[in-house]
Amino acid sequence: MKIGDLSRKLNVSIHAIRHYISLGLLVPERNGKLFDFDPQAVEDLHLIIRLKGMGFTLKEIQTLISLHRTSNWVEPDIMGEYINALQKKTEEHRAQIQLYRNYLDRINVELESVEQQIDSSQSLIGVPLRAMEYLCCPECKESLTAKDVQMNSRYIYNGKLYCSRCQYALHIDNGIVSSPYIGGFGTPDVEREKYHDIPSPILTLMQKSYLFVLQNLQNNSGESSVILETDANEFFFLYTHFRKLGKRALYIITDRFPQVLRMYKQRIEYMKLDLDILYLADRSGDYPIKPHSIDISIDYFSSNFRQAAGLPPVNTQNLLGDGGKQIGCYYIPVSGENPHGFSIHKCRQSLREIGIKELAKSDVINCNSNIPAEMDCEHSIFLYMAGKQ
Repeated sequence: MKIGDLSRKLNVSIHAIRHYISLGLLVPERNGKLFDFDPQAVEDLHLIIRLKGMGFTLKEIQTLISLHRTSNWVEPDIMGEYINALQKKTEEHRAQIQLYRNYLDRINVELESVEQQIDSSQSLIGVPLRAMEYLCCPECKESLTAKDVQMNSRYIYNGKLYCSRCQYALHIDNGIVSSPYIGGFGTPDVEREKYHDIPSPILTLMQKSYLFVLQNLQNNSGESSVILETDANEFFFLYTHFRKLGKRALYIITDRFPQVLRMYKQRIEYMKLDLDILYLADRSGDYPIKPHSIDISIDYFSSNFRQAAGLPPVNTQNLLGDGGKQIGCYYIPVSGENPHGFSIHKCRQSLREIGIKELAKSDVINCNSNIPAEMDCEHSIFLYMAGKQ
């Protein structure tokens, strides 16, 4: 019988049959360059199929095939060995069944625990009233007047803030403050898709950068600090670290897309953190925030984005108060394409241009990954802390 006929007859692929031959499980005759399977080889393949169907490994099957070939397969001692092999495999399968039952029990316990934690209610957050003293007209720096607001004793949810001198206005919609300068370069990542496809080496690199920012943030901020993070649509550091930070701090989160801020606001409301968070939609970098009122500014790849988008840098020098600091993470592709010219030199130059100096806390971390797949790429993140010159 030819190999194709045997494959069709027993519904076994030709590739599998050739593999069994290479392992010595099948020993067909040769007719020139072709294999010719006699009844013994066909019987061996039947046995292989049966044993595989019972969960025997190919190595175990090799032992049983050898036993079959060197006996008449009727001797009591030979059949006793086969029975022992079957009983041993039965016990292995029973142990595996018990193991998977234990897995299922633990999964059910975990499911019940997670389902009990799900709370579909939200703790609705508006513009914290305490944030009003930090908002101002970016042109004349005067305080803003509230109009037609919906509010309670802690938050403003809807309304308008305007400057009577310059006619500058901010609109509050469901707790999101929007300036006249919204939208622009790119698209809002409301599904957080950029987080789904990050290769493992880059994730490790980001985790190291998280630790750098978190440690410096904890060491340099007080319980009631004012903390700013810019351009959350790119990568949002504070989102996963709020629980590790001060409960009485005022957090200001900016992005050019109100819908991104709305998405994050909703997610944070489910967390019920009882924090004061001001969501500000503004791409300008010259935010309607009073000068010298920020204690910590977080630049988590915000500078990369603004450089790529051709936007001016955030006016950090004007925002930081005495002793205020900027903690930054700046991405640099060491090899491969670098169309925007990201470099440590460019990052440092940008810091100098906005009037803040790099402090003795800088570091560079690196990793390699196959991105794109056809070449090995090296990636770096420049970690820095800076203060006013």
